[in-house]
Amino acid sequence: MAKAVERDLSTLNKFGITEEVLQAFVEQISDYSVITNDETFRNNLSEKSKVKHDLRAELNDHVQFLMHRIALIYDKNSLDYKSFVARWYYKETESEMLRKCKLMTESMESRMSDLKKKDIQNADVNLLNDLVDRYQDAVLNESNEKLLRRVAREERLTKGLALNEMLMELAQTGKVAWERVSYAKYLEYKLS
Repeated sequence: MAKAVERDLSTLNKFGITEEVLQAFVEQISDYSVITNDETFRNNLSEKSKVKHDLRAELNDHVQFLMHRIALIYDKNSLDYKSFVARWYYKETESEMLRKCKLMTESMESRMSDLKKKDIQNADVNLLNDLVDRYQDAVLNESNEKLLRRVAREERLTKGLALNEMLMELAQTGKVAWERVSYAKYLEYKLS
């Protein structure tokens, strides 16, 4: 369409289509063509979600491994055991799971002398902290990617609608300009 308008600019000037209008149209085409497509954002989001889910599984496994050993030290009905707040952690939301894991870390740190009886060491606490931090980062990364995708979608929509509006205006003007003069040129402006 831009090439046809450029070629026919002298005729289209009579209808208000100027060099500036053509330049604005070309800029809209350029702006729209450089927008990252949704497929890229979907792939990025999929990768970030996979990382998050893999980390959650690793965190779940580590917590479960620790809780089985902790259950050998404390009765499951005791307040000491309950202070680890690990019951049903795997069914929790992301934020609640992170909260519970941080509380579990605090409980472990305060009870290390008891936990050493079942070979739970500072390295186990450090690994739990590391997994919690990495999982929290993965949750934030996924959330940020969702936001970026939504913003890009809105940008594509806004720019796409503006480009479509200009395209329709140029097509309509071109058809009117060439309808009775040149059928071949008229067809170049016909969109469907």
